[in-house]
Amino acid sequence: MSVNIRITPAAAAFYREELELTTHQALRLFVRIGGFGSGGYSVGVQIDRPHKRDYRIQVNGVTFLISPDDAWYMEGLQIDYDPVHGICCSNGQCQDLHHPEPATPAIAMAV
Repeated sequence: MSVNIRITPAAAAFYREELELTTHQALRLFVRIGGFGSGGYSVGVQIDRPHKRDYRIQVNGVTFLISPDDAWYMEGLQIDYDPVHGICCSNGQCQDLHHPEPATPAIAMAV
């Protein structure tokens, strides 16, 4: 089993340099309740050690860890780095990352 997440090489390089990661350290991506500008959930990042159940994603020498308990929020997530805007997250499977309900077309009803 796996989780569908895309982390760009630019994002991996940003985290490696910003957090001064060594080759033996990994980054855990986890669901945070709240966060700056968030009305619900956000992605948390911390240096951590792998657990047996973790999904592991290797990008340019950086290991990202995701607990199966957090996979529901991470599914379809894309993490990129832009020199002007910093870390940018998007998810085509959700209308809004703060309230990750599946994207559905708008329905108009006449009453």
